[in-house]
Amino acid sequence: MVTSENKADLEMHNLLLEIATINKQKATEFITSKELISQSHLQSGKTDLSGWGYKYYLKHCSAIFSMAVDWEYLKKNPFSRIQLSTPISQEWHFFDQHEFNLLLKRTQDFRLQCLYATMYGTGCRIGEAINLLWNGKDIDFESNKINLRNRAGTKTLPPFSIKDHQNRSIPMPDWLSTMLVKLQNTARPQNPFVFLTDQRWRAVQEKWAEYRAEKKTDKWQNRDMCNNLLRNFKGHCRNAGIITDEKLTLHCLRKSYAQNLANNNIPIATLKNLMGHSSIRCTEEYYLKASTPNELAAVEVLNNLLTTP
Repeated sequence: MVTSENKADLEMHNLLLEIATINKQKATEFITSKELISQSHLQSGKTDLSGWGYKYYLKHCSAIFSMAVDWEYLKKNPFSRIQLSTPISQEWHFFDQHEFNLLLKRTQDFRLQCLYATMYGTGCRIGEAINLLWNGKDIDFESNKINLRNRAGTKTLPPFSIKDHQNRSIPMPDWLSTMLVKLQNTARPQNPFVFLTDQRWRAVQEKWAEYRAEKKTDKWQNRDMCNNLLRNFKGHCRNAGIITDEKLTLHCLRKSYAQNLANNNIPIATLKNLMGHSSIRCTEEYYLKASTPNELAAVEVLNNLLTTP
């Protein structure tokens, strides 16, 4: 008679045999294949992973198989030392002050103006900004800071999880604080979210109630709060005359925040903390680009090293 315990042992035995067949060639083929795209990517309409995405999964696969080596299930880690070629990526669009002001002028919805301004003025991710509450804690007008904290779900509020779980406080520029005070004066008490319309808030409540009823609250993600934001943003950019072949997404506002600070000589360690990155390397590799003012300054430094004889 086969017991559930024997069945579990047999399944584990077969799994270990299968794992033992994974060599470096199979690991490399997997990490560069379309199969790596998760269900969440498919649901969001993406058909491929970014270079960062492939490196992210390679890192975690390597960590998992490293544990298998430590537990002596394997002799070697097939995911170690896999060299990924640098993918061709589309350059992201930097919003300078002039373009950003044009974007705000061409955005008629003041709520969306404030959302764009929050990302541009504090570097919040879209998932972080859209989850801000009018609770006196998330937006602290006394200290002029936005406070980002992980939030557990309740009966009425869905959870909020910060990437890398790094809570942080970000100082607000005065112009952003003024905008948010004005927006707060129009807020309705039954809607706790800063940037959700009443209609969207009702939709979120219904969706969260479904997650709770189906006992899949652990599947809730920050992006479940959003609806049509990218489409609206691109429309506002077109209205502002911002036409570019570069990658144009809401995330460019966050990256422009980092670039603006870097252009004004804010130390990279400070920038890393404000952005909520796990490493300085991430800040340097994915968020900063060479800028014309910095290049001209570099040339000026070199010109001053020597004088023409």
